[in-house]
Amino acid sequence: MRALATTEAPQAKAARQAELLKRTYERAVANTKEMSELIQRATGRTFGELLAERIFAPAGMATAMLSADTSLQLDEVVGYEGNDEVGFLPARSAITWLGDSGVAASLDDMLAWETHIDATRDDPANLYGRISAPVFFADGKPASYGFGLRRDRLAGRDTTGHGGGVRGFCSFRLHVASERLSVVVIFNHEASAMRAAWSLMEAALGCRISPDPAPAKGWEGLWLDDEQGLFVRTADTPSGVRLHYSVSPSLVTPVGDNHAKALGLALHNAGDHLVMDRAIDNLHVDARRLTPLAWADGAEIAGRYRCDEIDAWLTIEARDGAAYAGFDGTLGTGPMERMYPLAQDLWSITTRRAMDAAPPGEWTVIARRDLTGQIEGLTIGCWLARRLDYRRM
Repeated sequence: MRALATTEAPQAKAARQAELLKRTYERAVANTKEMSELIQRATGRTFGELLAERIFAPAGMATAMLSADTSLQLDEVVGYEGNDEVGFLPARSAITWLGDSGVAASLDDMLAWETHIDATRDDPANLYGRISAPVFFADGKPASYGFGLRRDRLAGRDTTGHGGGVRGFCSFRLHVASERLSVVVIFNHEASAMRAAWSLMEAALGCRISPDPAPAKGWEGLWLDDEQGLFVRTADTPSGVRLHYSVSPSLVTPVGDNHAKALGLALHNAGDHLVMDRAIDNLHVDARRLTPLAWADGAEIAGRYRCDEIDAWLTIEARDGAAYAGFDGTLGTGPMERMYPLAQDLWSITTRRAMDAAPPGEWTVIARRDLTGQIEGLTIGCWLARRLDYRRM
């Protein structure tokens, strides 16, 4: 992408790019190390030393360590992106995670951690018991996440656990205290480790977590959640309703006329509205139905835009019957990404750029018009960053 409309001397350009990379690194590190940095300041010791002394050693995690540089290949293990349809490619990551995502552990280490949880289960002061206590939202409703753990009710049993990963790697662990059962799944690819863990729990306990697949009919639709500034897309599949809204698509099972349910999620198709209750996020959505747009060349929205809130720029180019978007700012310069028309004044951008293993999903682009009908700006958002206002320059 051409980030600047003017030319500059090679020396000035190199200096500007070096400063940009420095600021990008500093901000990325700052965002991932705040808690660990506070701990280091309070104790005067490195976070890696404290993890080894307070967590890894007591639990018998012999090879676990803090490895904040994700570009390093520990034990020459390679992580992969892709799938069986498009093939698999080695994943490249170069992010510094000084906090929790900087921990590297083997399967033996993780099993030692689970054994430690079980061995200390009757100790009133045990660490895992304290962090797995119930947590609540500000309005008093039970929260599904807190103290670094998610809480689920699976097959009638209370579970705690967490997933994680970086590009090319995916993991999930869960603990069923009532059954003294732990499950750990580690992949060097990006399939759903959580689903694999659920399958192992089903096999171990002879239970059923997910309902039987049921074909969906009459759910096809495009909707707009005006409050969050995000589009919603639903589709009929032989296994249920495919829902596109958050980070990745969800499969929701029809349970009656115009109703469907999944873990922590309920849908109601009201014809001109889609009502969605996301208990896992304490979020109620009332999205209005839109008329899909088959094609648009993007000429009307082409141009240069700026978001003051995050000090970022956006360039949209329209040519050869398609539109492309590229972002640049304090986090660097991204590639030109394809834009797809969804409805009148509504577009999407699909990008694979990500901090964690999974990118933040499809970006929603809503065009704003002035009193004369001309596009004056865009409202852009995704699940993790909503309602960013870009003004047309």
